[in-house]
Amino acid sequence: MINLHSKKINQVLTELKSDVNGLSNKEAERRIKKLGSNELPKEKPLGKLTIFLLQFKSPLIY
Repeated sequence: MINLHSKKINQVLTELKSDVNGLSNKEAERRIKKLGSNELPKEKPLGKLTIFLLQFKSPLIY
């Protein structure tokens, strides 16, 4: 999937196994089951103490 921006539309669609109308609902569901949803993992938020201590790493505090 590198350099898709420099390829012709037909080449990109073939490589992604799609068409100009996008994926069908059936194909989208199949890909979600196979590859998972397109979401970033949720990160645990930093605690207040951690944020306070990280301030000492900043050169702006000195």
